[in-house]
Amino acid sequence: MAWTEKYTTIDAFLRAELCPRNTLEGLISKALKKFPEYTREEVIAKIDLLDDTAKDKRELVFYRNKYEESQKHSGFIDEIINLIGKHIKPINLTEKWQPTPSKNKLPDEKLLCINSDQHIGFIVNQYEAPKEGMIYNPTVAKQRIEKYSQIVLKIIDNHRKFEQIDEVYLTYLGDGLEGDWKGLNCSKDDIVEQYVNAFSIFASQIEFFASHFSQVHINCIYGNHSRMDKGQPEYVNWEYILWSTVMRVKLENVPNVHLNVPSTPFGFFSIYDKKFCMIHGGGIKMTYRTPYYGLESAHKEYNDIFSDLDQGRFDYLLLGHFHQPASLNDNKIKICGSTVGYHPWSMSALRRYCRPSQKMCLVHKEHLSLIQISEPTRPY
Repeated sequence: MAWTEKYTTIDAFLRAELCPRNTLEGLISKALKKFPEYTREEVIAKIDLLDDTAKDKRELVFYRNKYEESQKHSGFIDEIINLIGKHIKPINLTEKWQPTPSKNKLPDEKLLCINSDQHIGFIVNQYEAPKEGMIYNPTVAKQRIEKYSQIVLKIIDNHRKFEQIDEVYLTYLGDGLEGDWKGLNCSKDDIVEQYVNAFSIFASQIEFFASHFSQVHINCIYGNHSRMDKGQPEYVNWEYILWSTVMRVKLENVPNVHLNVPSTPFGFFSIYDKKFCMIHGGGIKMTYRTPYYGLESAHKEYNDIFSDLDQGRFDYLLLGHFHQPASLNDNKIKICGSTVGYHPWSMSALRRYCRPSQKMCLVHKEHLSLIQISEPTRPY
C-alpha cells in the first residue's frame, strides 16, 4: 500500500502534505487526484482553514501579478504623456481685458462658473438618440461648452452695468473625460483622442475667460470615469494629469490665470469670507434613484470630518456626477448638471433625462445668486 493511501479523509491528507516541499498547485493537484469528489475551490478552502498563511501567500502572488501588469502599462502611460507634451503650445494672450471706467462706485461681485461631467469622448449616435438634437460627441461637446461660455459673458456684460465683476472662479468638478481607456467601451474612441479633444476644448474655454476678466481662478477636482486602474490611488487619474501637469504648461505664460488642482479627492477655495468645498460626488449613494438623501447627510459628515482634520468647516458644497442640477439644504449644496443631456443608460436604468446644463453664480459678500444655463440655452 502506497504511503499516501493511508489517509482516508482529505483533511488528514492535507494536514500531512502541507509542508514547504509541496507547492500550492502541487498540493491541490494531489488532493483532487486522491479525492475527486471535491472541487478545486473546496480544496483551497480547506487549505485556508489548515494554513493561516495560505491565503496571504495567494494574495501576495495576486498583487505581485497586478504590479507586474501595471508596470507594463506604465510605459504606455509615459508614452501618451510625452506625445501630448510635445504638442503643447503655451497660450499667449494678445489682448488683456480692462474694466470700463465708471463714474460711480459699483458694488463688487465675483463670478463663479460651475462646470462638470462633459464626458468628452462619450458618444450618443443617431441610432441611440430619440431626437436629432440629442446626439452627443466631442464636436457637440465643444459647441455646447463654447455656447455656455458666450451666454455667461453676455449675462455678465449686462450685470457689469450695475456691479464691478472683474474676477471669475472656474470650477471643474470631474468627469470631463469619458475615460475607460483599456478596452472597448461606450466612448467608442481611445484615451489619446479623448485627451487631445478635452485638452483643446478646456484650454480654449480658459483662454476665452482670461480675455474677459482681470483674474481667472481655476479650481479642479478629478472624477471617477478617468481612473487608470482599480486598486490604484484615486489621483492616478487622467484628469488629474490633464489639469495638474499638461494644462499647467499650457497656461504658464498667462499671468492672470491661477490654477488649484489638489491631489486629494476633495478641494477648497474661498470667495470673500465664504468657503467652498468641491468634490466629484461619485462615492455618494443614491436612494430611491435620487442622490438627495445621501447628499444632505454627506454635507454634514464632510463638515464634521474636515473639522477633525483641521481643514475647517465650509459654507457651500459643490459637486457633479449625478447629471441632475439641483440646489439643496438652503442652497448650501449645489449640484452641477452635465453637457451630455440624453444618456441611453440613464434612460433605461433610471428612467431619467435632464437637459444639458451647467451653473453660474454671482457671489456677493452677503449672498449668492444662482443662474442655471440649460438647453435650449436660456438662463432661468
